[in-house]
Amino acid sequence: MFLKIELYEPHDKNSVWELHKLTVATTEGFVKNLSYHADMQDIPNRYRIFFVVRADRRVVGMVGIKAHEDGSGEVKRLEVHPDYQGHGLGRKLMEATIAYARENLMPALHLNVSKTQSKPIALYKALGFVETREERLAYGPDNQEFDMVFMTKNF
Repeated sequence: MFLKIELYEPHDKNSVWELHKLTVATTEGFVKNLSYHADMQDIPNRYRIFFVVRADRRVVGMVGIKAHEDGSGEVKRLEVHPDYQGHGLGRKLMEATIAYARENLMPALHLNVSKTQSKPIALYKALGFVETREERLAYGPDNQEFDMVFMTKNF
């Protein structure tokens, strides 16, 4: 399967939102109240860079970096449509994110992920991310609690 990683474009907005809603509905470890996910409706203003993978003009994979004041970035919204999982697309998206961070001299990438998401955690570790802490946090308007794993990759 050959799918190309590209930069987000305004016409991707609805397709990105549909993939995100599907991910939230079908994946453990996400705040279910969609009002919490406003960043997905304002990608150009909320993300330093946002990558997508399209198949038949719909987004089937995505990931973004939010900028931190210290020059580092936070990896957010690594999501792959269930029909496209298991083919290395998440790895390719993360590799593009890491390459972007290196090319733009970001000192580090940070991320957090629900402890229940063992496959993404294994991927992050395989790509050189190191666990920095675990913490139980409440998110969203409903204060949904999650056991979170925080990870960093320094450059």
